[in-house]
Amino acid sequence: MGHGGRDRTAAAGWSGRIDVRSGLGADRRALALLFAGSDLGGSHGPGLAGANPIHVVLGALKIDRSLS
Repeated sequence: MGHGGRDRTAAAGWSGRIDVRSGLGADRRALALLFAGSDLGGSHGPGLAGANPIHVVLGALKIDRSLS
């Protein structure tokens, strides 16, 4: 995940956000589902985030990856 103030990948209230690999067309892919974020914390205080890899989320929900 990002580093808070430098690259606002996650913040408090962003649970449920899909982290997507940047790119164009087929190169854009879901990587993870954010489940927690904070505005403060971490080694430099910009915030912390937690996410589950998308393949784990899809497997738990029994969603066929070929459809995603």
